[in-house]
Parts: sequence; structure tokens; C-alpha cells
Amino acid sequence: MGKSRRQIQDGSADDIGVIDMRVCMKREDCIGCQFCTDVAPDVFRMNGESAECFGDVTESNMDAVTEAAEGCPVGAIEIE
Repeated sequence: MGKSRRQIQDGSADDIGVIDMRVCMKREDCIGCQFCTDVAPDVFRMNGESAECFGDVTESNMDAVTEAAEGCPVGAIEIE
């Protein structure tokens, strides 16, 4: 499970709005439907036939990341 690349240790937002949220993409479960890349393109991208996390979760995209996880048809995205 990966943390946002610039995770704030105390769990609060920093001056650019990056938050402490763990997002795990289980690539072996991903079916490549691209729902997550459509909903949150600044956090998820395609890498071959499956999606991957590449961007920071921020205050401005947190709702989209949550929507992507909740809408994943195979539950390949986990958020903590």
C-alpha cells in the first residue's frame, strides 16, 4: 500500500493540500475498465492493461479518488 508521495506525518494538510490518505491499487485485480482514470486522472493512469496510482491525493481530488474506489467494479482500489 502506498502513501501519497509527500505524506504529512501528523496527518494534517500541508500548504499544497496533500493529505495523509493511503490508496492501494491491486493491479492483479484491475480489469482495465478505466473508470478510475476517467474519474480521477490526476491520481490514476493506465500502465499497460491495468491502472496504477501515480499522483498525490489532495484536498481538491480526494472526493474523486473516493468515487473511483467506490465505483471500481472489481474493488481493486482500497483507501485508508
